[in-house]
Amino acid sequence: MRKAIYIGIDLAASEKRCTGLAALMDENDRLSLIVAKCVYSDAEILSEVEKLCRSVDRTIIAIDAPITAEVKFREVDKKMISLGFRVMPPTFKHMRNLTIRGTKLALKLVERGVEVIETHPRSVLQSSGCNSFSELLRCFGLEFTLGIGNRHVIDAILAAIAALCYAKGCGESVEAVDGTIWILKRMCGA
Repeated sequence: MRKAIYIGIDLAASEKRCTGLAALMDENDRLSLIVAKCVYSDAEILSEVEKLCRSVDRTIIAIDAPITAEVKFREVDKKMISLGFRVMPPTFKHMRNLTIRGTKLALKLVERGVEVIETHPRSVLQSSGCNSFSELLRCFGLEFTLGIGNRHVIDAILAAIAALCYAKGCGESVEAVDGTIWILKRMCGA
């Protein structure tokens, strides 16, 4: 029996604000959304990830935060913007703390043996060609329910889909010398 888990984290700059966390379980090619909620502290995020990773063959986490050693306007951000994606570079005032937190969290996850990628959920939806979050979920046999949560939780689900597509070949990378951001290949209206 093959099991993989794809986790999306829509990271907040502050531990006092909601960080969206979502997990997709892929068990023998059957996909299900098993977690979609708000978490707050790094300790809580790491604890949730450790619980989710138990008894799976592979874990991939996609984080919605710049992951970089230097807080600067990266070439990968410029490339995303030139492609029509509306990312905010790490140099923006409110992005600094997010960048620092995201990079530290990514390092802690990698130390635990987890694959970590950077993503941008709004660009994931845009690159998919789907008209809505619900339409993209249907591409994966998942259903949208009104109780699914706030925009941070929805962005975490989009990030989890980016992690899934990174593993399954439906993802696409935007790369530069200073980073890689994962989005999706066109899924709707192709």
